[in-house]
Amino acid sequence: MLTFLVSVILIIGAIGLAIVSRCFRWVFAAFVVLVLAVILHFVNADSERKREAEESKGRIPMSQVQFENMTMDGFQSYSRITGRVRNSSPNYSIVGSELEVFVQDCSSDNNCETVGQTTVTSRSMNIPPMQTRAFDESAYFSSLPAAKGKYRWNYRIVYIQGATPRSQD
Repeated sequence: MLTFLVSVILIIGAIGLAIVSRCFRWVFAAFVVLVLAVILHFVNADSERKREAEESKGRIPMSQVQFENMTMDGFQSYSRITGRVRNSSPNYSIVGSELEVFVQDCSSDNNCETVGQTTVTSRSMNIPPMQTRAFDESAYFSSLPAAKGKYRWNYRIVYIQGATPRSQD
């Protein structure tokens, strides 16, 4: 609150000086233009980053990505999901993914009820075209109840992010 109050006082003082002093008026105008240019740059960079992130989600078809040997280490609030990810795309590296993970409580007659659901996002992947890498991420489930039967889990791929492969300099 104090910072806001000081900022308002400084802005009012600068506007007052700009009204009174012709020299300060030009300096103040140049400063305002510079601040607006910096703000515009960051807004543009942010919108470009968001556009690139959205475009990257459509570069690799789901049929060219395989999650293999996926396991979840127990059914606690924090669980570890591991496996392998194969990138069959000839053109793009996998740089990120998002999985929706479900935990089900299944009775002996295979009647299952979903008791947990979460999203697992990987943003630091680098799987070059036609290669395989390890997958190791944490999943958080809020309020998993005690199992009445036996827990099972499953997942679905929400998206895969693809990018032009990095050079191997």
